[in-house]
Amino acid sequence: MPVTSLAVAPLIYAIGLWRLWRVAGTGHGVSRPQAAAFAIGWIALVAALSPAMASWSETSLAVHMVQHETLMVVAAPLVAMSGSAIAMLWALPGEARRSLATTAPRWRLAWRVATAPLTVFLLHAAALWIWHLPRFYQAALKSPSLHAAEHVSFFGTAALFWWGLAHGRYGRAGYGPAALYVFATTAHSGLLGALFTVSPRVLYAWYRGGHPGGFTALEDQQLAGLIMWVPAGAIFVGAGLAFFAGWLRESERRARRAISVVSLCALVMMSASVTGCERLSEARRTGPGPYAPAGWPAGAPPGLRVVSEVAGNEWRMPSGDYGNLRYSSLNTITTANAMHLRPITTLSTGIARGHEGQPLVIGSTMYVVTPFPNNLIAVDLTKPGGAVKWIYEPHPDSRAVGIACCDVVNRGAAYADGKVIYSLLDATVVAVDAETGAERWRTRVGDINKGETFTAAPLVVKNKVIVGNSGGELGVRGYVAALDVSSGTELWRAFNTGPDADVKIGPTFRAFYAKDRGTDLGTQSWPRDQWKLGGSTVWGWMSYDPETNLFFHGTGNPGVWNPDLRPGDNKWSSSIFARDADTGEARWAYQVSPHDQWDYDEIMENVLVDMDYGGRRRKLLVHPGRTGFMYVLDREVGELLSAEPFQPVNWAHGYDLKTGKPLENEDKHTHYGTVTQGICPSSTGGKEVVPSAFSPRTGLLYVPAHNTCMDYGGVEANYIAGTPYLGADVKMYQGPGGYHGELVAWDVANNRKAWGIKDLKFPLYSGVLATAGDVVFYGTMDGWFKAIDARTGNQLWQFHCASGIVGNPITYLGPDGKQYVAVYSGVGGWMGAVAFPDLSADDPYAALGVVGAMKDIKKYTAAGSSVYVFGL
Repeated sequence: MPVTSLAVAPLIYAIGLWRLWRVAGTGHGVSRPQAAAFAIGWIALVAALSPAMASWSETSLAVHMVQHETLMVVAAPLVAMSGSAIAMLWALPGEARRSLATTAPRWRLAWRVATAPLTVFLLHAAALWIWHLPRFYQAALKSPSLHAAEHVSFFGTAALFWWGLAHGRYGRAGYGPAALYVFATTAHSGLLGALFTVSPRVLYAWYRGGHPGGFTALEDQQLAGLIMWVPAGAIFVGAGLAFFAGWLRESERRARRAISVVSLCALVMMSASVTGCERLSEARRTGPGPYAPAGWPAGAPPGLRVVSEVAGNEWRMPSGDYGNLRYSSLNTITTANAMHLRPITTLSTGIARGHEGQPLVIGSTMYVVTPFPNNLIAVDLTKPGGAVKWIYEPHPDSRAVGIACCDVVNRGAAYADGKVIYSLLDATVVAVDAETGAERWRTRVGDINKGETFTAAPLVVKNKVIVGNSGGELGVRGYVAALDVSSGTELWRAFNTGPDADVKIGPTFRAFYAKDRGTDLGTQSWPRDQWKLGGSTVWGWMSYDPETNLFFHGTGNPGVWNPDLRPGDNKWSSSIFARDADTGEARWAYQVSPHDQWDYDEIMENVLVDMDYGGRRRKLLVHPGRTGFMYVLDREVGELLSAEPFQPVNWAHGYDLKTGKPLENEDKHTHYGTVTQGICPSSTGGKEVVPSAFSPRTGLLYVPAHNTCMDYGGVEANYIAGTPYLGADVKMYQGPGGYHGELVAWDVANNRKAWGIKDLKFPLYSGVLATAGDVVFYGTMDGWFKAIDARTGNQLWQFHCASGIVGNPITYLGPDGKQYVAVYSGVGGWMGAVAFPDLSADDPYAALGVVGAMKDIKKYTAAGSSVYVFGL
């Protein structure tokens, strides 16, 4: 942030205090204009803070902006008239100014001239602009002292302008200019509310023509401000000039005019330089983690807000943004031209195993993390076809290969502080210099001797790297841990089973439902010491809300699979947690399926979005569950708002929203010594760990779904550290309806499926990408990479890759200014591993039961190791 941004507001008030000292003792009391301003301020303040206004502000952006401006400007006289706030008064009363003018030195006279009401207004406008610079605004949201200073600046500079108008040359005649300023403020509020309600696609048509790559949420915000400030600024300046014109008629007007023009030019230049520096610093920013201002993406409905800036020219995070949207603001590839997509280049990683996860693109470099041995490949995108810059080889412990449950996959890296940070299969986390490929630090977090492995992508929040462990089928104990970005030092660890102190459940924990309240439920809901082997790992996706500083994660199945060996709710398995990102302390938790009997991990993505839902504005967490239900929760308190099936489900017939409990069908319960048949969905779920995408433009969540069912029988299990700890025999097969997978477009606001695209042969095991061009990308297990219309589901284009797709597509702007889409092609993962030649398709119970559902995959695809890049 430019130093100028920090210095201007304090300087204004330092000089204002000095001016008060000069005025003190002149005997001037509170005049009628002051009393009127005081009353107006009270009325405006009470109106703006009334329950009715607060309620309207929640549902209407226009009302919200009017409320904001009313508090900031119209209510400013209240601040000016209240106690010590008089210290911020700028313009002298007319009599005092005239008495001082006869004896004051020329430089002091010049200074008084420079504080004409127009200049004070410009200071007010400068304060508004400075404090709304994105980085400063975000810093103010996180710091109470900065936030207070921000509002003092808003109120104070507005108060100064009021005072100058009401107590200038005309004394009590200042009522007229003051009323004109109220009119200008009202007009400004109306313009701002109206313009933010109009579709940005219409407003920015002139800009889009020269910027085919689209613009970021930051640019969108600044363009809206530009369009709004042009007419509103004209009204403001007109109001100031009406008073300034009369003021110039006084004596010494030549000197006053000259000095005022100079000061005006200086302020304009200062404002331009601050803005330019801020934009330049933003364009060059490579600081720790992704830039994350919340906002309204272009083309989104007025009531829909995202928690952080969505992906744009780069792909800096595993999910593209903190809210797990997997949405990009790039819009060069559209429904009108997607049929012209073609492969631009390919890269082989040389490791023919399951390629889950996604690349990162930072600047002009792409970073690819391979399956075990987890090499990191840096690709120079400025070179034709892409050239390998360097390869980092971490050489993890090879024993991890025999311990890993379901293929040796890796779900990707994160970028922070000039480092690429990711997990190794042997439960180690590494940080690699993004420029040179040199190892910066390496931290052993888990213990492979206990069966722990790491496959999930990390989440970077401020100075912390948050990671979770895998190994729920080997009797490990699940947790999330935070490491220091700079050194890799472990800062805290929060377990998901055990006593409250271990789970970091303390006095700030507030579960919404009675079923999730109590002391030490992480031990009391298990047989003696079984919680120590209780699974509940975190091997999926995490999301983060910068406004509340909470991160959200799900937990895996309880250990063991045989439910009769662990009576009780088995907390906190199959749950969703909200935790403080600084400390790991739990704020709330919701157990999705108490005493899970079907291996329904809930480590899937938690998509964060604010939108109008159920008749009011809500901060939502949308979780497409492995259970086959689409869960919508209020992420502030953990209340379940909806749970509707998005695939065939029969283990339960719904949820009781008053208790938060599933309404289970007892004939689908599983037990030791018996086989329960026809359970839908299977243990692979209504969807697996492969992530969905959400488009703010359509309000749809695009879910890669499974239609697989199973027979499940509980068997004996004995724990030996580092070996499988299952206790069930499972056989899976295609579910009802004649299809095996489906891309489901889910209408979040209305709790229903909008449309779907069925895959007759296999489940969908690829992540999804949505873009501002209204194009959605995904892949299939038999190798087809597809582009579809985000609104209708019509297929626009497809390309057959060398191997099945279980990775997640991303998009980015290349060094040549063109939009590209990249995806891994290398079948694998739990279900895709059946394609490997060393796994027989003859035993339907093999690979934890998935062979029965995937026995034909060898006919359609084989192992692969490619990265594909597509463009127009």
